[in-house]
Amino acid sequence: MEVSTSAGDEKVQEDKKPQEDGEVLFFGSPNWDEIGKKNLNAAAIESTGLWTPHRIAPLMGVPIRLVASGPAASHAVLIGANGDVFTFGRNTFGQLGLGHQQSTSQPTQVKLGEPAVHASAGRHHTLVVTASGAVFSFGANKSGQLGHGHVRDPILSPAKAKAAAGVKYVKVACGAEFSMLLDSAGALHSSGLPEYGQLGHGTDGKYFITASKLAFNFVTEPTRIAKFAKDGVKVVDVTCGNNHTVALTDKNAVYSWGFGGYGRLGHGEPKDEFLPKQLADFECGGVIAAGSACTFVTNQYNQLCMTGRTKSTGEANMYPKLESGLSGWKVRSISSGNSSTIVAADASLITWGPSPTYGELGYGLVPKSSTVTKKVDSVEGRHFIQVAAGFAQSYAIMRASEEADKATLAKLPVWTPPKDEKSPAAAEKPKPAAKPKAKAAKKEKEEEPEEEEEEEEGEEESDEEPAKKKRKAPAKKAAPKAKAPAKGKAKK
Repeated sequence: MEVSTSAGDEKVQEDKKPQEDGEVLFFGSPNWDEIGKKNLNAAAIESTGLWTPHRIAPLMGVPIRLVASGPAASHAVLIGANGDVFTFGRNTFGQLGLGHQQSTSQPTQVKLGEPAVHASAGRHHTLVVTASGAVFSFGANKSGQLGHGHVRDPILSPAKAKAAAGVKYVKVACGAEFSMLLDSAGALHSSGLPEYGQLGHGTDGKYFITASKLAFNFVTEPTRIAKFAKDGVKVVDVTCGNNHTVALTDKNAVYSWGFGGYGRLGHGEPKDEFLPKQLADFECGGVIAAGSACTFVTNQYNQLCMTGRTKSTGEANMYPKLESGLSGWKVRSISSGNSSTIVAADASLITWGPSPTYGELGYGLVPKSSTVTKKVDSVEGRHFIQVAAGFAQSYAIMRASEEADKATLAKLPVWTPPKDEKSPAAAEKPKPAAKPKAKAAKKEKEEEPEEEEEEEEGEEESDEEPAKKKRKAPAKKAAPKAKAPAKGKAKK
């Protein structure tokens, strides 16, 4: 997206340039209902994992414009070149929007009645923006994260989130149990769980039902973040980690708020922030991405920086520091999952992440993991349009219009999703397009734990406070100036 600079136009507008599309590749674990649980069957996970990039049989020849997942998500949302929406993966709370709760590996069309332009995925919920500026949401809603004005849970089919009169949404971002909605005027709205201040309304929403029972005042419909309105700040992009939010403004400033463990907010200390706070002395180059315990941003020289941490050992960054393995690379798209990261830069796909991994790095069985940046060899030299990371999955849209692209695709393995044991009445499977057209530190806070079995999720704790009570539904340091980049390459 871009922001108009004309004096009379104050609206965030969609980029006028034609959007690219290509074929989506998938690697990682398709064991949707098992991945993320505490007691994993490692052998079963390894045997069913896709350890290198695979084509998806039902989507071969289907031009895809956007893929979305998230650091806590084990499902994916795809938007085709014509605005059709497809989902697949875990569906225990109806987050696929298919009217049932059966997980599926089959990409299945979600009926919205109008073309989609953007989407995002939380732990168990999904938001989709349509061309008319509406947001359809579905899945888990116990914290009001769907923005419907209630906490009825789950919502199995798409339903519109609430919007004030005249508000048209253009982009969404999902945390684990909260949502951010960006409107066409550059105003940011939020709903869901306020536990760490991630909604940006100046509170964590806590209150005690009794002396021993803690609850939260959920925000059940999209509510405008007042600080941005008061300060006259226009937001042009937004991204969410599990419990923190990062926003980019039209002035190339970066704001972050929510859970501050391991310095993921970039403010020099591991402190929670209940209101948006600007990163000191930092000018963004236009790319932002939030992982489960980290934040990635490009600086004014288009160098990639990271604050927080992506592995369980070593010191965390308390403010944005350069990712030396990507010095000099032009980062086009980046996404960070539970602990692994995927980047589309120049003519390469680059990943890294500590053990354990489940194939989401794309290297094959040897090596399975890497704590330094490393190219994915099987697709080296190809142009990737956009990437997305799930809890233990990676998705990458590869350009498919040129002969060299087609030659690479022809060499890649094909994943044929298993048929569902039951065939619930659902929407159509995607149809191949006739022919895609060519496009001219000291540990300060406890780490966020992996998902626990089914409905009970792990919660973050502080070393300085007692463990959080189970939720009940309610009745500084300045970043140093960066130097001009010296060309470097990701390690092979």
